Amino acid sequence: MNKLEILLAGGSCGSTLFLIADEIERHLTDVWRVPHRLTLQSIWERFEAPARTDLILQTMPAYDPSQVECAVLSVKPMIRDQDHPETLEAIHNIVERLRLSLENPEST
Repeated sequence: MNKLEILLAGGSCGSTLFLIADEIERHLTDVWRVPHRLTLQSIWERFEAPARTDLILQTMPAYDPSQVECAVLSVKPMIRDQDHPETLEAIHNIVERLRLSLENPEST
């Protein structure tokens, strides 16, 4: 199975972006067991999303869903609470939908 390509994009929140990435990575790997590659990106250094991205998680409203060809989700609540249950649940729901579409491309 292919890996999901997930971009975590943020601004100048310093180490917070790394803390958020660690928590998301832990859930993707240990809890949900999703084959993936999680990439971090500062929108101040580079704004364009990588060519093949399945999901953009953003700490600030940088990417408009109507302007990119992938799912976009705000993870702003994770700036204060890296283990924010509702945000993690939203990520999980999107990731599961994307995983199913990768496993069964004819069903999408």
